[in-house]
Amino acid sequence: MPYMIDWSEVFRPAAWAMLNGQSPYLVEGYMNPPWAALMLAPIAVLPEAIGRTAFAIVSLVAWLWIGYRLYADRRALVLSLFSPMLINGLFYGNIDWLAALGFVMPPPAGLLFAAIKPQIGAGYLVWCAIEAWRIGRWRTVAAWFGPLLVALGVSVAIYGAWPATWVYAMEQDQSSVDLIGATRMPLWPYLLPVGLTMIAQAIRSRESRWAMAAGLCLSPHVVSYSLQAPLMLLTRSFALTLAAVAGSWLAVIILVLSR
Repeated sequence: MPYMIDWSEVFRPAAWAMLNGQSPYLVEGYMNPPWAALMLAPIAVLPEAIGRTAFAIVSLVAWLWIGYRLYADRRALVLSLFSPMLINGLFYGNIDWLAALGFVMPPPAGLLFAAIKPQIGAGYLVWCAIEAWRIGRWRTVAAWFGPLLVALGVSVAIYGAWPATWVYAMEQDQSSVDLIGATRMPLWPYLLPVGLTMIAQAIRSRESRWAMAAGLCLSPHVVSYSLQAPLMLLTRSFALTLAAVAGSWLAVIILVLSR
């Protein structure tokens, strides 16, 4: 399988399409909001080989920044960079880091980022809606979510009902596995009660971390490298991070040996 296939065949062409005034949804496999392609445009305009390197560097820096803003233990943060989820995300050239940046940015900018991959940001978006209502009722809800709703409305007006592309993702094969463990995990709907419980705990405690981890439990479409986002929530503890990284590598070994 080619290195960074998602970047080379999906995200980079989608960014170029937008720069050329075309729809990013003409690119097969692009299912994210159009503003994600615009955010990637500064890397997409680079020569492809240089762009791949720049994309990898930006991805790593983003994960480090996310961990730093989540008050990660330094040893745990370094260890998290060696998880199979992060390595696999880099291998494919995917953009989970872009969505996870929304967790460490203030609204409304953070909500625009979190919405880039709903399977990562859905729980956090729900929590933000409740928290905004608590803080200032409709005025705060409008201030936090207004830019996201405007962006959605404008993008639908320009590109049509592009959120329907998510249906395609949900219909993909749920059992594919590659050599380093990128598998679409059939978690739906078995973890739905877990996700709802996490959101309820986040609302009760007003602690957003619970909601940040809930998205993957709520989504019908989950790919294993997306587990890097909730892993970052464990990095305050070196022991928990060590257990999570070791356990994930054990799962990869078992998957490979069972093929």
